[in-house]
Amino acid sequence: MTDTFSWGTRKTARGTESARTLQSQFGDGYKQIAGMGINDKSEVWELDWTGTRSEASVLRAFLMSHITKSFWWTNPWGGEEALSDEG
Repeated sequence: MTDTFSWGTRKTARGTESARTLQSQFGDGYKQIAGMGINDKSEVWELDWTGTRSEASVLRAFLMSHITKSFWWTNPWGGEEALSDEG
């Protein structure tokens, strides 16, 4: 079973999205674009969180235990639960 990131974050979180694509341009002007791999879209988030030192320790332990393991989370825009990328 996959773990879930359940800590609340501040509404000032900033995120960026990117997509990885492959493109092929043909001589007649036609261009073909396709996603690169099965995870062709990614998000990167800068999150702020405040709490007690013991809560911070639990949060850090969760993140450190998921360096190479995915987890479920809902981004600050809300309603978009997704599986985090591994690594």
